[in-house]
Amino acid sequence: MTTKILTYTPSLMEKILGKHYKWWYIILYNIKLQNTYRSDGFLYAISSTISYGGSILVWFLATMNSQNFNSKEIITYLLIGGIIIKFFPVWYGEELSSKIAEGKLISNLISPTPIFWYGYFQFLGKGPFGSGWILNIPSLFLLFFFWNQLLPISNWLNIVWILLFLIFSYTIKYIVEFLFGSIAFWTTGTGGLMEMADSVSFFLIGGVAPLTILSNYVNWIEYQPFAWILHHPMQIYLGNYDLNQTLWVFAGGLVWCLALYFL
Repeated sequence: MTTKILTYTPSLMEKILGKHYKWWYIILYNIKLQNTYRSDGFLYAISSTISYGGSILVWFLATMNSQNFNSKEIITYLLIGGIIIKFFPVWYGEELSSKIAEGKLISNLISPTPIFWYGYFQFLGKGPFGSGWILNIPSLFLLFFFWNQLLPISNWLNIVWILLFLIFSYTIKYIVEFLFGSIAFWTTGTGGLMEMADSVSFFLIGGVAPLTILSNYVNWIEYQPFAWILHHPMQIYLGNYDLNQTLWVFAGGLVWCLALYFL
């Protein structure tokens, strides 16, 4: 019985570079790594374009038809709305995708507490009751600065409606984060995807401009789920909904929560 001895044959670059081949290896490795995550890079580029391009597009469409706007209403919408959305964190989807990619999700899966609901209350603790207040400190200075430019609330009872409504807003935001974070099961990188999702959602919630402006061009935009995170709460705040409209919007929020949950 003979034993076949396998000999290592160095590549051309190894022969040329000798012990310095490691530097070529590092370059080659990172070229391959970057190409592995090329979809991430592409999505990062898209998200960057959406971030600054969305605002330009909306206001271009608005001014193109020479529409007259109530400047106080727009400032109130964007500033008070900005305070509201800072209570909804955007970190959960990225954290979930990292756990999946690194194999750390198993510790949550073997826990007797269902991972969906564990994340829901974790999201709640770190968002509205955690970082939300800290993130809003700069907004409080803006609130003071623009106080004379803000519309007063039409009815203080609307505050109660908004607080109740935010349950739907919070749930929709969490489920969307959960869904996008879970995509890590099927892809090698989710950083760009999460960045793009955040930019798109900020556009669709009405963070760039009130959705009432966009509805003149896209009539369904007030009915997509992201509108329940900012647009509809702010319409309640501004007194643009009567009681029947408010109840219909509540029903719509419940429907979207159920639809996204089963999705």
